[in-house]
Amino acid sequence: METTIRGYEMDDQAVVAEAIKGGQSIWLSPKAERGGWHKDLIGGKAVRGAKAQAILKDQAQAMENWIIPAIEKADQEEEAIEEFQEEIKLGTDHLPIEDEQAKAIVETENQQTETQIMTDRLAVHLVQRPKGAKTVTINCCDCGAERIIKVQDKFQVTRCVDCQKKFRNRRRAERRREKRAEAKAQEQQQN
Repeated sequence: METTIRGYEMDDQAVVAEAIKGGQSIWLSPKAERGGWHKDLIGGKAVRGAKAQAILKDQAQAMENWIIPAIEKADQEEEAIEEFQEEIKLGTDHLPIEDEQAKAIVETENQQTETQIMTDRLAVHLVQRPKGAKTVTINCCDCGAERIIKVQDKFQVTRCVDCQKKFRNRRRAERRREKRAEAKAQEQQQN
């Protein structure tokens, strides 16, 4: 029984995780323990004999047909995201982006190096979606800088990324000061 398929072992964590995503309820370790028992890596049970051999054969076919291609596709997507993030840092001259909306966003981001025009999460989302996403440009209520957001967030986003960070930090500091003042007042009342 072949336990390594295209460089992946049957008991690799990524393979088992993909099997669980695919709805597998049992996934045996190819290494038999004492007495020929194969441990189930999902449920913890042990199986041996002809039943175990049949399950291992089905696992090998599942790995070949859909588990390893799914893992490789996920790896390619991660590499594409990393390359895109590196290209954003280098500039738009070498960008392999074919979507004009994404190119325009990156060019705008490079022009405004002082402030971040969109969140990293939105940039990744635009790259992953072939059609892009519906976006809107707003002006920050504090500094007036432009920020690109999704249409669905327009009713709640009012600041650019940098101003929002400063706003949250100020609000946190204010709450800490209020708590300290309340603690001092309670301490004085107890004395």
